[in-house]
This record gives sequence, structure tokens and C-alpha cells, in this order.
Amino acid sequence: MSDGILGTTLKNPDYESTSADAGMRTLGGGNRKYQLDILEQFEKSSFNMLVKPSGSGKSFEQAALAVRDIEKNTRKQIILVPQVHIADGFFPEKGEAMSFKIHGDNKKYRAAVLAEYNFCKKRSVKRLAQWLLASAAELEQPTADNAVGGLVAMISYYAFARAFKHMSCVEKATALSNLHVRADESHHVAMGEEESEDDRNRVGSILKLLMDNQHNGSGITLSTATNFRSDSKCIVRPEMLSKFKQYRLSFLDHFKNTGIKTFRVEIVPDIKTNPIEAVVMNVCAKDEADKYHIIVVPPCNIGWRALRDDPSHGVTELITKVKEQWLKTNGEECRLLNLVVSPALQKKRKAALIAEPKVYNEKHMPAFDVVVTCMLGREGTDWCPASRLHVTYVEGSITLAVQTLGRILRRFETKDEIVARYYYPKFPEPEDGMTASELLNDRKNALLFMTEVDDLFFPIALEDVDLQSPSNGQKVIKTLRERLGETKYIQMKAAFLKLAVDEVVGTLSTDGLESVIDEVLQEYVPPKYWKQARRVLWGVYMRRADTKFQSVNVNFMADNLDIPTLIEELTLDQKTLVCHGGDHEVIKKMNAIAKTSFQKKVDLLKSYNLKMPADIKKLPLDLRDFANQLCRRRRDTLKALGVGAS
Repeated sequence: MSDGILGTTLKNPDYESTSADAGMRTLGGGNRKYQLDILEQFEKSSFNMLVKPSGSGKSFEQAALAVRDIEKNTRKQIILVPQVHIADGFFPEKGEAMSFKIHGDNKKYRAAVLAEYNFCKKRSVKRLAQWLLASAAELEQPTADNAVGGLVAMISYYAFARAFKHMSCVEKATALSNLHVRADESHHVAMGEEESEDDRNRVGSILKLLMDNQHNGSGITLSTATNFRSDSKCIVRPEMLSKFKQYRLSFLDHFKNTGIKTFRVEIVPDIKTNPIEAVVMNVCAKDEADKYHIIVVPPCNIGWRALRDDPSHGVTELITKVKEQWLKTNGEECRLLNLVVSPALQKKRKAALIAEPKVYNEKHMPAFDVVVTCMLGREGTDWCPASRLHVTYVEGSITLAVQTLGRILRRFETKDEIVARYYYPKFPEPEDGMTASELLNDRKNALLFMTEVDDLFFPIALEDVDLQSPSNGQKVIKTLRERLGETKYIQMKAAFLKLAVDEVVGTLSTDGLESVIDEVLQEYVPPKYWKQARRVLWGVYMRRADTKFQSVNVNFMADNLDIPTLIEELTLDQKTLVCHGGDHEVIKKMNAIAKTSFQKKVDLLKSYNLKMPADIKKLPLDLRDFANQLCRRRRDTLKALGVGAS
């Protein structure tokens, strides 16, 4: 295992070998008694948010909740998905019925979406609009063999927005009456945002309209593994969030039910530019012959593929070398599925992947050993055998990165160990003419992702908690993440890492880190949580600066460590948070680039001839953020920039 910047292993304290679910499913069965809590809470609420890790049963829970809602309220249900193939996880294909029961109840349910209302298969915006405008009484009613009748439809976010685009206000009100919208992978939603020309971003406005007319018998249930977005938009605006009943299942609680014994996250070190050789070595290692691998490559204009000028931008070479080495090592052909192909081929090959059954035996093994993909299948997709994830570039979207990590968390009969390997390239060396952004952006993205992995999957140090003792005497644990909400929490960490890296690389000292933390706290955290947040941010910094702090509890850091003294013991490369083994000469060059970039931004700000503080709002976004940052940290900034000068 790598001794790189992450290199962390999580062991399952309640490991017990389990097989995949088959046949009749039971809501609340086995170790999933929490599903009964979800059912009880959500059946009494019109607006719900379900936040659970990948592979923990969100699709089944949404489908079961839809069936129960139809049984109790005869209400139409529409399931929204960002990609049409994700809909296959809710109800069986080809009209076959899903069979399930509820723990403690002998009643059995059978449910299937009618083929004409599975708009992910038979796409028609016109017919979808007709379904939305029809009343429940006008649609086919439930029967003993199909508990949902014609009251369930499945559609993509895009088509859902298209159906509303040309409706009148009266028609929209009709379409949203007596309707429960079940939005899966809801981190794609930005509720309350203004409508845009991009139809994919209009779903949030439609859901806001539904909430504005909430007395029409309708409801919303959002489900996602990552309840945050990579941009500055909120999934649910704060003023709306109080109306939502929220249920969150931690990864550690889910991990106990996966049948997985250990979970490793590794950084593969010393990748110069092209990761192909390292990937081939790890995928085709002798002791990996019985594992199933997903290899994620960047888009053709990003990372190592941007440097390749062949038609596949390096994918053909990767596949050829994997196949050659697999044959040499294992003495048999590698069954490899390439999803980095034309849209027509993608559709066919994706269908082959998701058609595989979830339960295998010795006579029917998985059809593939290796799957190579770029974007397809990185969220909401089940290829249960996969136990090895190879990511070959620094992902710019924290949301997509976390979703991709979830691809190997699915239960499978023969796997008890999973490994996620990240082939981070050697970060850019400082060169004359380089900007600080070019030098540091990949480093900052990698740091943000690694702290998020710490937070979600290895919450040893970062899960700073607030203990409350309610009237029943039971202590309730509330993490800072829960207190702030996902969006604010991610924004807080992203802002801190950006400012911390800029501060330390720019000054080669850590003196300004306290002021950085103060600035972030004032911007993102209510004062009553400042003590908690300060410990978390120091924990983030120390865990990334020195591996010896990777298993230190954040409260220990607060109570037992003299942070300023400890910081001074770090080497220069550790202080920067981003060099990781770089020598002092390299760090000094980085420092020079950071200072030059800083001064250029200051000079550019002066050229705008600002007259008053309000003029800052008129600046381009990057300069506006820079100016506000300066103003928060230096009282004399406005004067230095000439603001108010004649």
C-alpha cells in the first residue's frame, strides 16, 4: 500500500460474510431496521430528503415508498433520474413485478411500471405531458398483480423539464397536483434557482413551484449519496429546508451491512505524466486476477489524455496494454468492456453491463473483468462485482468524485475487500511564466477530495461532534457537517483549503493560518459553532500536513496539542500542504510564482479605478472574490487600491 498523502484502511467492526439480496425483498429486514424508521417518518411528511451512501438501498426504498403512497393516498408518483439507465434500479425491466414485504407485516406487494409510462425506455415528452395532466382516476388503477397500476412514471430530469416548458400556468398547477416527485441523485437539483435556458437546470424551479403550492396534495422525496453540489448553488434553499424531513445514514452504519471486510483508499505515488504503466501493473497483478476493476479516464481534453493526439487520446494504448499484460499474467484473455466509445456503442455496451444479474455462482461468473469508462456509469449504476476502482486524474468536481467512489461499495457475494486507487500525476513544477492557478489548482482539488474522503469514509479526526442530552436522557450526536448543512460545510472546507494553500505558499510561513481560519469562520459558520469549526479546520490542516496525524481524534488535537508549536515543527513542504516531498528550492520557486501572481492581481484591481466599496460588486467574479478577500483581511486594502481617491 502506498505511503502517499492518503493511504488509509477502514476495517469493518461488524464484518459478516453476506450474499446479495435475491427473490423476495424485505423492507427493514436483516440489519436494515432503519428502513422502518424511514417508512414511518416519510409517510407522515410531504417533503423528505434521504441521504445514504451508494449501494445502501435508496432505489428500493423510493420504490417501496411509492407503492405505499399509492396504497394509502392513490397519488401519482414520478421518479426522476439524471441518466435514463439509472431508472432500471427502481423496478424490474420488461414489465416484471418487483416483489417485497415489510418487516413485521405478512402482506406481500408486487409492483411494476407499465411499459408505456417508463419514459426512460419509450421516450416521449408529449406522452409524459399527457400523463402529468391526467388525474389518478383516469389512469390504470392498482391490482393484486401490480400494486401501482398506471400511477408510476419514470423519466429523466431533462425530459421532465421539457414537458413543463410549454405548459401554461394552469396546466403546470394541474400537473403538480396530487403528485409525489421522487428525485434520485438529487445533487443535480438546485431548488429555488432562476430558470435558465439549460433545461437540465430547470427541475429545481419546478420543485420550488410545487412547494409554493404545497396544499395541492403533492410531495417531494429527494435521495442522494452526496447531498451537496460542486458549485455555489443549494440543493434546497435554507428557508425551504426546514419543511423537509431528513434521514441520513452514515457510511459507517451502512458499511456494516455491505459484507465487505476492509476498504482501502490509496494514492499511487510518482506518476509523472502518463499513468498507463502504473494502472496496468496494478490491474494485472497476479494477486488481482480474481478481482473486477473499473478504470476511470479523464475527458479527452483533460489530464494525461489532453497530451495524446491519437484518435482515442490514449484509451486504445491503455486497453491494449491491459489485455497484453493480463494474458501474460493470467494465461487467459481479459474480458474488457470499453465504454469510451461513440454514443451508439455506449448505449449497447452499457446495456450489456447493467443486464448482468446481481447474484452469481460458479457456473455464471461476471461477464467482464475490467470496465474502462470516462463519464458513463459513474453514478447510480450497479456493477456489483467491482471491487477495484482506478481513477487516473484529479477530478475537478467533488460531487462526481464521491459518487464515483461509491461504485465499488455495492454488495457482491464473493468480495470482502475493496480498494480505490488514485493515480494523481506529479503536480506541475514551478516554471517561469506560470500563474499561481496553474501551479496550485490541481493540488487544491486533490486536497478537497481527500478531506472529503476522510470526512465521509474515515471520520476519525474530522467528525467533531456536539452532544445534547434531551429530556429522555439519551445523548444525541450532531456533527458539524449536520449543523451547517452539506453545502455550507463543503464550501467552508473548500474556502479554507484554497486560502490556506495560497497563504502558506505565498509566505512560506504559517503565521497567517489563524487569520485564514477566522476569515472562513466569519464567512460560513454561525458564531455558536466557531469552537467546533476551528478544531475541524485545524484537523484538516494537520492531517494533510503530516501522516502521523491521520488517526488523531480532533478533540485530542484541541485538548492536548500546542498547535503553533506543532506547526513550527513541520518541514517547509509539509507547511505548504501541497508539495509532499518537494525540496526547498522547488518550494521557493512556488513562493516566487505565488507572489508574482498576487501582485499582478493587485495591479489589475488598481487599473479598474475603483471609487467606492460598492464598485467591487461590479468586478469580474474572480477579481471580486480576490478584492473581498483582501478587504476582509487587510483594513488598509481599499486605500491601497485607490478606492475613494479623487
